[in-house]
Amino acid sequence: MAFIARTLLITLCCALFPAIAVSDSGGAVGAAGVSQARNPDDKQSHPSEVSVVPWRSERFGHYQALLIGIDGYSLLPRKDQLITATNDAKAVAQLLLEKYGFNVKTLSNATRATIFNELLQLREQLTANDRLLLYYSGRCHVDETGKLGYWWASDANPADRASWIATAEVSDQLKAMKATQILVVADSCYTGVIPYRASARKQGESRDSWLQRLAQTRSRTVLSSGTQQPVPDAAGANHSLFADALLKALRENDAVIDAATLFLTVKPAVPAGVPAYSVIGATSDKGGDFVFVPRIR
Repeated sequence: MAFIARTLLITLCCALFPAIAVSDSGGAVGAAGVSQARNPDDKQSHPSEVSVVPWRSERFGHYQALLIGIDGYSLLPRKDQLITATNDAKAVAQLLLEKYGFNVKTLSNATRATIFNELLQLREQLTANDRLLLYYSGRCHVDETGKLGYWWASDANPADRASWIATAEVSDQLKAMKATQILVVADSCYTGVIPYRASARKQGESRDSWLQRLAQTRSRTVLSSGTQQPVPDAAGANHSLFADALLKALRENDAVIDAATLFLTVKPAVPAGVPAYSVIGATSDKGGDFVFVPRIR
């Protein structure tokens, strides 16, 4: 009797719901006969935490990048010239343009005056609808206190500190800019920073919602190699260790990614320095983070 009752029940279910039957294991079976039993490890039970670009970068405003590479120094001997800085800046610019949709401008072996003129123009032109990435690859100097850092433009005079660019001066310009988010990427030093503390996800907040919140909150952060100059990955190399790791991470990324997470990918590849991801001090950072959005293919 039990067998007859079970047969009648299955027949009734199939008649009422032809796309669904009941397997002996108790799980649902699709019309093709493939078991769809609920698995607690199934992706539908635990959606992936990778956000694979339902976003468009335009949704977060205009992405701008100023990339500075200095490897030719007019007042330094030949042995103190650098190798990869301008090439690094150009390669990063090309990648940001092609894969991430940035508007880019590259300065190769620029003088102090040229660099400051560009920063002043950005200060006047950027709006709250902009995101800015400022990239610097070149020599730097940290004073004996360890608290003051300086970038060296192509006309830097080793004997005249007034010809150097204090990172504090850069920070002042970044603070005054209206852009919601600014990320400095320095294959060099950067002082005047405080530790970065990621904004925690709220209870029940999805990764996408969290990233959107980060992207819409003012931030002023710096990802630095912690070296006093770009370190080539090998004799005759085209890129520094830091730039090579950054390029690789950005090329291989196909998801919306925050800069703090990007840093975790870059950091292990730069043993020569002390890579760091930090907040730029005294710039009215509000706890957001710079978000990279790959173009939808």
